[in-house]
Amino acid sequence: MAVSQIDPNGLNVGQLGSRNMVINGAMVFDQRNGAAAISSLVQYTTYTLDRWQYYSDQAGKFSFQQNQSSVTPPVGFTKYLGLTSLSAYSPGTNETVSISQHVEGFNSAQLNWGTSNAKTVSLSFWVRSSLTGTFSGVLAGGQNYIYTYAISSANTWEYKTITVPGSTTGTWNTGNTSGVRVFFTLGYGSGQVGTANAWQSADFAASGSVQVVGTSGATFQITGVQLEVSPTGEATPFEHRSYGEELAACQRYTYVIDGPTGGDRVGQAFISAARTAIVNINFPVVMRAKPTLEGTASPVTINDNATADNSTSIALNGANKQYATLTVTTGSDMNTYRGAQAYFTSTADNKIIFKAEL
Repeated sequence: MAVSQIDPNGLNVGQLGSRNMVINGAMVFDQRNGAAAISSLVQYTTYTLDRWQYYSDQAGKFSFQQNQSSVTPPVGFTKYLGLTSLSAYSPGTNETVSISQHVEGFNSAQLNWGTSNAKTVSLSFWVRSSLTGTFSGVLAGGQNYIYTYAISSANTWEYKTITVPGSTTGTWNTGNTSGVRVFFTLGYGSGQVGTANAWQSADFAASGSVQVVGTSGATFQITGVQLEVSPTGEATPFEHRSYGEELAACQRYTYVIDGPTGGDRVGQAFISAARTAIVNINFPVVMRAKPTLEGTASPVTINDNATADNSTSIALNGANKQYATLTVTTGSDMNTYRGAQAYFTSTADNKIIFKAEL
């Protein structure tokens, strides 16, 4: 049972274990990349650290990495998401560049947004940039709320808190789709400018706010992101959930089987044809939705105790929220021994990524 905590000043700091609607706000988990540097982000959507999505209408505008450039994180944190602008770019009229997280509707339903009982929230985070000035972000869903914050000292961690009144209109999802989306704006075109500190139908940035994408080599680092119900309009200290609890929360949206050192068992397999094996995968947690395979997966070796061969392709044969069946095609004939095991090869970056992201 969740327990409410009252601090010495009488501030209700919420229900322990359930305050922060943001997952991986401390930027600890990077299942896809294993903290490797990504030198150039692609056009449109890229998933960076777990639960954090990068979007740009143009490719090659930023690089990113967990703990990019080895900056010392703020006290109480060990990780951050770092991005660097690769060139000075002025976005087109309706172009945007951002990092964001979708809060699942099941988790944001408590806000009662779209009703007369809408609750006020606080958004808090630690941010650092080589640029100074007024920056923009957005809370979006049934409506958009553009917020601003100031960075006064370059290359210095600063703590920010934003209070946002609840939206009483609009349609806000309350199921397993996107309920509220938290944006940090990195670039925007003139057609994306709206009114700050007000709910509106669209728009993405406040007029004159800093464009990180507009300066070559500009850096942006962030950690400790928290979105919480805030009856008093005050943010509470960052909620550090247990490592296992936060990992399980990430795996609801992305589950990665990784075998960088080789020999890691994928799952039980059986040979269904001369060059085909079926592998059953049980997910560690119930995923948000039936997952898909992300990217081109080709990392496993099928070993039937007599013959071993690398896969030439892997396909999702079937899946639900709790398990998946993979069809693995190999390059040469296998024996007909049933109950063979599937293993990763030792080639670097051998990952099978199951994605149920919002």
